[in-house]
Amino acid sequence: MINRLISELRFRAHALLRRRDLERELDDELAFHLARETEKHVAAGVPRPEAGRRARAAFGGVTAIKEDTREIRGFRPFENFGHDIRYAWRTLAARKSLRSAWCLPWRSASAPTRRCSALSIACCSARPRA
Repeated sequence: MINRLISELRFRAHALLRRRDLERELDDELAFHLARETEKHVAAGVPRPEAGRRARAAFGGVTAIKEDTREIRGFRPFENFGHDIRYAWRTLAARKSLRSAWCLPWRSASAPTRRCSALSIACCSARPRA
């Protein structure tokens, strides 16, 4: 039981840290299977363009298979959270009114008024600039 848990955690950490390598391996594996299916059709006497079309139709949606594989890796919630944080950061950085709203809690009544630039919390803090 403990060994299985440790193995699962190692697999998920590997998937998280080596995402590009795993994506490349997945692409290679899918291409291999599509090529094998195409060769089966060619061996049966189907012209190569038609064989490729039939192989893709029989294989199904490659994008859906990739999404299912990513879901199985199990770090999708963490990846989604990271995407959400990056989106929020870009949104705050792009809109002056949102930057101002973000900076209001960081200012005190005695702090000099100044513009908050690029969401720097230091510029929004109550400490005066040197």
